[in-house]
Amino acid sequence: MALLACIAHQAFAQNGGAHRVARSVVSSGGRMMSSFSRSIDGTVGQLAIGITHDSTKWTEQGFWYSSRRVYDGNGWHTTVSVPDVRGRNGQTLEIPITMRSTDRMRIAGLRDWTLRLKFNKSMLEPRNVNNIQETDDSYLVTYMGQSYDTLETIAQLRVFVRLGNDSVTPIEIDSFAWHESDRMRIYTEDGSFTDESICQAGGPRLLAVAGHPTLRVSPQPLIDKGEATGTLGLEESVRLVLYTADGEVLTTLFTGRLPAGDFRIPIEIGAIANGTYLVALETPTHSVATQIIVLR
Repeated sequence: MALLACIAHQAFAQNGGAHRVARSVVSSGGRMMSSFSRSIDGTVGQLAIGITHDSTKWTEQGFWYSSRRVYDGNGWHTTVSVPDVRGRNGQTLEIPITMRSTDRMRIAGLRDWTLRLKFNKSMLEPRNVNNIQETDDSYLVTYMGQSYDTLETIAQLRVFVRLGNDSVTPIEIDSFAWHESDRMRIYTEDGSFTDESICQAGGPRLLAVAGHPTLRVSPQPLIDKGEATGTLGLEESVRLVLYTADGEVLTTLFTGRLPAGDFRIPIEIGAIANGTYLVALETPTHSVATQIIVLR
């Protein structure tokens, strides 16, 4: 049937008179509909209204307004994933965040998204990120972007590995949302970061690694001077570094090459405030840390 232009009129009985609204649409044809209070002349057909039934899963509907897609959750989902990664103190890592969607993402018209990640701020320091929030023990990093494919890396979390207060931190997807629609089911897969370089001196991880250096600092608590003692499995270049409890470098206490076996290094911590700190022995292949308490 050839398409015809028609005018839709809606009349309302009001104070004995009528209010008429005229709208122009393009239709495949229609008929008059009326009731005791209103009439519509030249009703539009389904093609113009936008109702289609190409699938049992969804219906598109509209009229003069924006079309809206209605569907069930089966087959309409997005999965956002963070991998499990490992690294060492002092490294800068690129952690990919991936998104997998069904191809119905295109049908739903989805493109813009917002993602927020959460992780231990004493272990990982975000780099090249504009939107960062801090809590007592975590960073919250927010990314916004656009997706054009059903399988892609949507963000790269760039982080600097710090000497933190743990050896493992979850990298959690705190939230993910599409801007255009809230009808897509969202699944998330959290990841983690494991620091392979840090073993607390005397702890179980230290004993499990053959040839790993050991480290102790005395006396405890420390006033201003003390001694670092321990063993090396082989002759190596070493650094003895003083950190805050959050993993920030304060000063380097010693740099040099030491023979394999036992060592003793006199140290001076300088004028730092009372509190808890970390002293780390770092070599090209290992790193070990021990906690110290400064009390003047």
